[in-house]
Amino acid sequence: MWRLPSARPSRETEFLETALERVFSDPRVRTRADRALAAAAHAEPLIAQSLKTPQSLPYHGEGPFMEAHLRDMMAALYAVEDGTLDLCVVEEFARHKSFRGEVEELQDTLRERMAFFEAFIVCHDAAKWVSASCEGEPGSAGERLGFVVPPRAAWEDAGAASRARVRSLYLDLYHAFAKDRPGELPADVQAAFYGAYGIRVHFRGHDRMVHAPVYRALLSRVCARLRLTADDERALEYLIAHHLQPLADFDGIWPERIGRYLVLANKAGLDGDDFIDLLQAATFLDYVAGSAKRLTSASVPAHDPEPVIKFLESEHAFAPHRRAEAAKRREDRKKQERNAVFREAGLDGLSLMDMLQMAPGPSFGALLAR
Repeated sequence: MWRLPSARPSRETEFLETALERVFSDPRVRTRADRALAAAAHAEPLIAQSLKTPQSLPYHGEGPFMEAHLRDMMAALYAVEDGTLDLCVVEEFARHKSFRGEVEELQDTLRERMAFFEAFIVCHDAAKWVSASCEGEPGSAGERLGFVVPPRAAWEDAGAASRARVRSLYLDLYHAFAKDRPGELPADVQAAFYGAYGIRVHFRGHDRMVHAPVYRALLSRVCARLRLTADDERALEYLIAHHLQPLADFDGIWPERIGRYLVLANKAGLDGDDFIDLLQAATFLDYVAGSAKRLTSASVPAHDPEPVIKFLESEHAFAPHRRAEAAKRREDRKKQERNAVFREAGLDGLSLMDMLQMAPGPSFGALLAR
C-alpha cells in the first residue's frame, strides 16, 4: 500500500500520451498482447464474444470494439513488465514527488502479479456483451433510426432481448459504415460513425455480473488456466465487482474514502492494503492505459491519468503515520518470501554452511550477503 521512495537516478520524463503512443506502436509489445487475447478467446467462447462488443465515444475512443480496449491494457501491462514503460518517468506522475513511492508500488504490483492482471484484463468486462445498450442521443440520427432502449430494459433480465436486438442493429449499421472507409484507422472510423449517428454504448451493471454463475465460472476457469490460487480468484472477483468505483470516488482528493476499501476488503476476507494496491493497478490499466477519451468526433483521443493520480493522492493523505509501517511490512514480507525460496533451493545460511564447511562468523556473513 505505502512505499518509501527508492533512490533512483534522475531520468528525463516524457508525457503519458507520448509514452503510450510509443508502447502501442511497438510491434513486440502489440504482438504479445494480440497473442494473449487470441489464446484467451480460443479457450473461452465468452471471451471471444466479448471482444466483439461495440464501444463508443466519449469514454472509449481507442477503437470501435472492446478488443481495442483489452489490447491496449495488455500492451501496457507487458510494457511495464519489460521496462518499455516506466511510470516513474511519466511526467504526469513524476511531477508529484511527494507520492513517488506509491507510483513505484503501483508499478511493482503490476510486475509481481502478471498472471493475476492478465486474468483481470480478459474477465473484467466479459459481461459487457450482454449488458450493452446502444442509445441514440436526443435528436440524433441514431435516435431517429430506432436506437432507443427503454430505461427498464437497460437493467432487467427481461430487457436482454431488446438490448440484443438493438446491439445487432448497431453492428450492422457500423459495419456498413466502415465498409465505405477502407484504409482508415479503426479509431478514426469509430469517431466518424459517432459523429454521423450520435449513438452511445452503455454497459449498466456489467461489473456486478461477475457474481452471476456463468461469469463466476468463467473466472474460475481462467484462474485455473493461469495457475492462480483460490485467494487470487476471490480477490479478482471483488476487484472486478468494484473496478468502476474509483472513477466516482476519486474525482477529487478524498482520503476518507480509502477507508471504504479497507472495510470492503476485510468483509471479503482480503488484506485491505493489498486490495488497494491491486485496485490502483487495475485502475491504471483500465481507465488510463486502456481508455482513450474522445469527446467529439473532431477531437483527438487522449488518455487521462487523473483517476489514478487522485487515487494515489488520496491514499497518500490517508493515515500518514501508517506509511513507514506499511513499507516495512512489505519489505519484511518480501524478505521472508526470498528466504523461503533460498531454503527450498538449499541456498539458505544453514545449507551453505554445510556445503561450504564454514562456521558462523563475519567471513561467512560477508559471503552470504554477496
